[in-house]
Amino acid sequence: MARSVGGSVGIDFGTSTCFVAREIAAGDADILPIGNSKRYLASLAGHIGGSFVVGEDAEVLTPDRVIRSVKSAITENRATVRVGGRDGATEVPRDDVVVAVFREIAKRARDRGWPLDEGRQLRLGCPAMWMGPQRRLLIDLAASAGLSVEDSALIEEPVAAGIAWLNHRIRVGDPVAGRILVFDMGGGTLDLAVMQVEIAERPTIAVLTSVGLPMAGDALDESIVQDLCEEREIDLDSLKDPLQARADLLRQARDTKLALSDAPVQTVYFEPFFYGGKVLPVKYSRDRLNAVFQPQMTHAESLVWRALRLSRLTHVNGTSPTRILDLSREELAADIDAVLLVGGMSRVPYVRDRLAALFPHARRYDHAGGAADEAIVAGIADTTGYNTMNMYRPGLDIALVWGKDNRFPLYEAYTPLFEIWQLQSGQTDLGFPVRAGQRQGIPRQPGGELWVRTAAGEPVELVHTQRTARPTPEKVTTLPVPFGHYDIQFKLYCDGHIHLTDGAGHDHRVRVHGWPVIGDLGDRLDPLPDPPVPYPFNRP
Repeated sequence: MARSVGGSVGIDFGTSTCFVAREIAAGDADILPIGNSKRYLASLAGHIGGSFVVGEDAEVLTPDRVIRSVKSAITENRATVRVGGRDGATEVPRDDVVVAVFREIAKRARDRGWPLDEGRQLRLGCPAMWMGPQRRLLIDLAASAGLSVEDSALIEEPVAAGIAWLNHRIRVGDPVAGRILVFDMGGGTLDLAVMQVEIAERPTIAVLTSVGLPMAGDALDESIVQDLCEEREIDLDSLKDPLQARADLLRQARDTKLALSDAPVQTVYFEPFFYGGKVLPVKYSRDRLNAVFQPQMTHAESLVWRALRLSRLTHVNGTSPTRILDLSREELAADIDAVLLVGGMSRVPYVRDRLAALFPHARRYDHAGGAADEAIVAGIADTTGYNTMNMYRPGLDIALVWGKDNRFPLYEAYTPLFEIWQLQSGQTDLGFPVRAGQRQGIPRQPGGELWVRTAAGEPVELVHTQRTARPTPEKVTTLPVPFGHYDIQFKLYCDGHIHLTDGAGHDHRVRVHGWPVIGDLGDRLDPLPDPPVPYPFNRP
């Protein structure tokens, strides 16, 4: 991707915090302090009389007026968020809240001398688990706030963190190659990426898989609150002002979580005004935090094993799904050469301890050369241009087109090519299949074309991997597809191969040009047999 004249600026719109960074050299970023007292802006919005205040101004409002973690509403596909007490609660459009946060980010950047609308190349991050509609929504909401971001400048957060870390290792003279697990636990989501890194004249990256869970720091805060209430037999709903009491406990839960990263014990106090009487303090220990955190980390570990099994299936020379299911955790862990911990929750010692136990032979890195929660924005701002391809959820749109304006989508960008249940059910021919005929609006005659586009709309070349009797060029930007009496059958595989059977029953096998090949094959394709000679020239 070419650099813009005004430089590249990354925006990390996080569940709990927002960061802005600009690229000051190849692979090096400068964090812009957009908070009043911190480098980040808290992702808080206060709702007052139909308008919003963001960040520190929202922190001083009563809890019933504050909207937290609005990014989670995008993850959960909720169109509204609730504000107000139980007697006066109202639903506020999620999109309005997100736009207000983006506008505040833009205002603070402008006030600090970094106007984001003047010749800068803006880049955004998103969770790995987000699908195409969620990603496009984020770009649209940023545009509504005056921030113009191209589709191609949206980067998955764990991949961005990995890029920032790789560049840091190169700058300090200790480049890292091999298979990397990026473990990104923030406020709202846990995102994992498995990346294959090759160091040559220019580093290359293949994202073997990326997966996520909508469970991270916020979920731990809720668990701590529940634990405290059970300890002191507090029924929040029965209190005079349950929202105020709950907000106070959530604040203390967040403070306790952070304090126990360094101290062995943190005291939690219960203000009589909130809890209707004197409630004795609780000395909350790190061991107790670990016990509360344990079920959530067990879910996280399950996602790790899932990611490692999925990453095996993106190999051109990968083993069978049955074999992958039979792999032990020790065998899966042996795939990983290094573990990168990013996100605010990576500061919790229990997270580091659990992952160290899972990967005893892998090198572990706690952050990408800076603060753990700044790694993502540093990677988002990076325009080094590894041209990464996510082999599990590629950023490509594939469609059949015919006539003037007719289009039938076969694959939408960022959709997983298969799900883990398909692996567990014993399916062996894993990929993304589509079958379409007259019922789906495909005409019988005459025909159309198959094309592949990046998420930004740029055409992608296809390479023929099967010769036919009809002469064909090695590379094409569109593939002619005759229609007819048969349904169109399409399947996209994790190695970039496409198998399409057209309406006349003819097979077409092509591969997306530039798709990574893992292993020792390089760019070589399997040798193909000579095509059959058509009648009557095949007569003896």
